[in-house]
Amino acid sequence: MDANLVGARLMLSGAENDSDVQSVIAEDEEGLNKLQAAMELMGPEERQSLEDEVKVLQHGIRAWLLKRNCKNMRETTKQLREATQSIEDQQKQQEAAEHQSLVTSELSERERAAVTVQAATRSMLARRSFLQTKHVAIKFQAATRGVLCRKNFARMKAHALASLVIQRNVREWWNKQPAATRPDSIDKETGENDSEEKALTPQDAYE
Repeated sequence: MDANLVGARLMLSGAENDSDVQSVIAEDEEGLNKLQAAMELMGPEERQSLEDEVKVLQHGIRAWLLKRNCKNMRETTKQLREATQSIEDQQKQQEAAEHQSLVTSELSERERAAVTVQAATRSMLARRSFLQTKHVAIKFQAATRGVLCRKNFARMKAHALASLVIQRNVREWWNKQPAATRPDSIDKETGENDSEEKALTPQDAYE
């Protein structure tokens, strides 16, 4: 029984290692089924407490995703600005070259009209290409953010549920043990963990 307690404590202490926990949760379908069964046995108060904890996790996940997406959007905006500036510079150079050609050459009205049409066509095509590229980039970013948000939220929610179930089972088992058989160090640590858990409310977690 002591080995089971130590194993549970190790799982709780390593809960911050998100990649490892996510990998275990994703591969252990039997564990997820047991977790779902445990949730069905919860009372209304336990479910409400669990939902409050999940909301806290949702808030943290959204903040993390927003911070990361803002960085990506800043980089994309910078690239779009550089692309726009490059197109404008090319257009200015092209207009200057065409103007110089018109000034130094004695072109007929037909040739002048052809040059004007070509310049307008190139400008229109360049702008259309830029707008299409920008539209595709925005749609791709939105789709990527949606997929990452749903994926990370599902994993973090499963992680939170697993942690809560493990914590509850460990506390119930520990409270059933005779006081004389409890190691002082573990008993003290368990008491500190219970005090910290009672002190942390959903409102404090949001703040």
